[in-house]
Amino acid sequence: REWRRSQSRGIPTLRMAQPSHGSTMTGRSTGNTTHESGTSSHHSRRKINGRSKSGRNLGEVRSIRPIRINWGGENWSTLRMDWGGERHQQALAKNMKTNDRDYEWLGTWLRGVFPYLTARDLLCYLTVCRNWKAEIRKHQAERKCLDLDVFWNMVGHREYGAKICGLVSQFPKCTSIKLTCCNSLNDLSLKHILEAMPTDCKRGIDSIDLFYCTDLTEAGVAHVVDHCPNLRILNLTFCCGINNDAIIHLSKLQKLEILNMSSLADITKDIWKLFQEYKFISLKTLIIENCSQFGRRG
Repeated sequence: REWRRSQSRGIPTLRMAQPSHGSTMTGRSTGNTTHESGTSSHHSRRKINGRSKSGRNLGEVRSIRPIRINWGGENWSTLRMDWGGERHQQALAKNMKTNDRDYEWLGTWLRGVFPYLTARDLLCYLTVCRNWKAEIRKHQAERKCLDLDVFWNMVGHREYGAKICGLVSQFPKCTSIKLTCCNSLNDLSLKHILEAMPTDCKRGIDSIDLFYCTDLTEAGVAHVVDHCPNLRILNLTFCCGINNDAIIHLSKLQKLEILNMSSLADITKDIWKLFQEYKFISLKTLIIENCSQFGRRG
């Protein structure tokens, strides 16, 4: 440590030679000269203050205080001769207790950070170590929101379908699903994602965001209704493949409170007749904006 500190200041110092086993190392300073003595002569080094061959001033030469390296902690020399014995087992048990306290503190800290991370970040941190992996698994078991929108370029592709479904199955207490801007999400891939969720989780889902899933049709809406009967909030903005027939499927949701059907090009004015025919008992908010076939007056 002293040698590194002096190097950062630009002051040259002596480089300590490693002594042989059983020897001692001492450093003593006499005037402008520093000596290091060991058991053999080839361990000794000498540096005199003055100028080098290039004429550069070497500056002050500081003596380095010897540091005794105690590998492995207290009484390591005895423990290494008794590898696997009683003393070694006691040292390991003490070390494990210390590590358990450290991991307990680390787990508390991680549980405070994980709610702010996305599902993609959690997958990356699974590979850090076993302790992080265990804490992430616990967090996934308690997480309420499943944000699959961070995998927008993977959701809907056949080569990633199994991985996405495997990820969904790790969130048994999820109550909200975000699939915004998943352009490749179609009716079949949405069905596979919903089927991969645990049975108890399907009944607890109350919010699904399908903003800008342009490949979805009324068949995808039917899959949502079949697998999530207790849905309260549904966003279908910019789902361009959905038409008036989706209202027939949505009427089966007895707890639906908020429905957003903005920017749907295939919706016509006849949708109002369907709303009158299929009564939505619990619907409180209906948002229909920027539908081209409605016109300004509509």
